[in-house]
Amino acid sequence: MIASIMKGLAMSVLSKLLAPNAKRIRILMKTWSTTTLSIGKELVAAREKVIAQGNFKNPDTNKGWIEWVKKELGLSPSYVDRLIKVHKKFGAQKDMPNLSANVLIFLSHERNQIPQAVEEVLDRARRGEKIGINQSKKIVNKHRPSPAKANEIARTTEKPVLASDGYLYLGNTKEEVNEGKLRRTVVYDVRDAVHTLATLQLSPREFLTFALPHQLWKTNESNEIAAALEWLQELNAQGSNRRIEARKNEQAPAITH
Repeated sequence: MIASIMKGLAMSVLSKLLAPNAKRIRILMKTWSTTTLSIGKELVAAREKVIAQGNFKNPDTNKGWIEWVKKELGLSPSYVDRLIKVHKKFGAQKDMPNLSANVLIFLSHERNQIPQAVEEVLDRARRGEKIGINQSKKIVNKHRPSPAKANEIARTTEKPVLASDGYLYLGNTKEEVNEGKLRRTVVYDVRDAVHTLATLQLSPREFLTFALPHQLWKTNESNEIAAALEWLQELNAQGSNRRIEARKNEQAPAITH
């Protein structure tokens, strides 16, 4: 209760202190969509000039273009590509509502271009609703197929399908799904356990002192540590062998016919 009151007071003080900043930011946010689309348009024009030079077909892999984007704009090539996609998707849109760059980028991604979902986001934003990235994701996911339907589509098309729960479905049978869940559980539980041991800031002696007696192994469980040590040693050996083989394959000369 006291902590909640103190937090409220702190927020009240902060709100007064930052009121001028908040006002200016809200004014700038009103032109988010317009600015994002304009930037995308300029990037398209710049990229077309690069292509017009005729020295290369794809500017996205050209070192000169990439260096220019980084040095002159301070943007990564991947972010530039997203802004260009925003312009291509929404550049000709009439009555464009004000949405953040992140929302526009999200809606421009190929897998999120569900017409009904995009139109719902735009329509709700036009009516004055504040639509952020999380709300956009919820709206888009709502228009995706159910998990069962997504799995059915994936089985038919042999392509992964995003479902309304936000997960990718691969068309697996119930048995394959259960096997996949078991695999993830076992693999990530082992990884978590190894990570915990690798980053533990206690020596074994300190750990035994730190733990309460009832939290430690019982007499009939005392062999688990030795068994785990043996298993981890074997894991380390097998992992080393796999890394050596991988390096050999990378260094092996390509066979030409």
